[in-house]
Amino acid sequence: MYWLIPFLAWLAIRLYGRKLRKHNKEHRKHLLAGLGHQEDKTILGFFHPYCNAGGGGERVLWTAIAHIQRTRANVISVVYSGDTDATKQEILAKVKSRFNIELDESHVDFVFLDSRHLVEDSAWPRFTLLGQSLASIWLAWEALTKLVPDLYIALLSFEKDHPAQLHAFQKLLDENPQFKSDDNPRNGVRLVLIGGSRNDGDRDRVTQLRGLAGELGVEPYVDFIVNAPYATVLEWLSKASIGLSTMQDEHFGINIVEYMAAGVIPVTHASGGPLKDIVVPVDGKPSGFHARTPAEFADALKKVLSLSGEEELEMRRRARQWAVQRFSEEEFEKGWDSCKWDRYLP
Repeated sequence: MYWLIPFLAWLAIRLYGRKLRKHNKEHRKHLLAGLGHQEDKTILGFFHPYCNAGGGGERVLWTAIAHIQRTRANVISVVYSGDTDATKQEILAKVKSRFNIELDESHVDFVFLDSRHLVEDSAWPRFTLLGQSLASIWLAWEALTKLVPDLYIALLSFEKDHPAQLHAFQKLLDENPQFKSDDNPRNGVRLVLIGGSRNDGDRDRVTQLRGLAGELGVEPYVDFIVNAPYATVLEWLSKASIGLSTMQDEHFGINIVEYMAAGVIPVTHASGGPLKDIVVPVDGKPSGFHARTPAEFADALKKVLSLSGEEELEMRRRARQWAVQRFSEEEFEKGWDSCKWDRYLP
């Protein structure tokens, strides 16, 4: 009789799998018909619960989808998103506004997930990492029960340890009062925190950061710009001197590449992609600076602000040269295609 339990389990899985396949055929047909396609298409799924956030990770997502639309007419990109408070048209309009990426609506669609709130840290006041890990499995399961694509790609984001930036900035100003302006703080060195706010948790973090800026006494010298359109981001990049990133062990760092492409000198954490792949010597000379502690970051900021005009210009040129040469959209597309993702299609 011991064989009965595994047999019943196998039978249940088999029956559920048959039911899921039947429902998936219906979901697939409904999705394609809604996009105006009569014939079958290849469906490429992107799991990105916060696709509407407007950060660097989201830029990678939309750049990839735009490239696929230009080169694969038979592929429909489907994004699994928890942004249930926005419509497809609103999300695509934000992509256009934030990243200047225009997508063909007939070749992209969304599967909206209802349980995204379970992966947020606010849902797990205790055992947070364990709870989020289990919840992410549930969220992925919800995604696949709603639509099984031909290929499933997961993209995750991690906007960056902003408190460390504030502490480093405080140390810079405390030890170097020449960077302040006694008569008008707007004329001194400023720290601009610009990025997306996805949910209540992010909004709470922004509030906490504002409070921390006040506690550290640097509030008059700090600007918070939340959910700005792409034109505003470009405007700030055009007049910035330094691109600051304090996140430890960042896997890549598209925001740092954007700094360098704009000719902004990067000061990044001495770990992960920024150390090994992005802020590296160009022609044997530095393209930016690395640091680990707030004191080291403050020292690096001072070095950049103390460069002569000629030294600063040369470093800006090296940073931009490397970013454009190594991390341009064209290079991204080459890298995307070279990974041979399409070999996994049926």
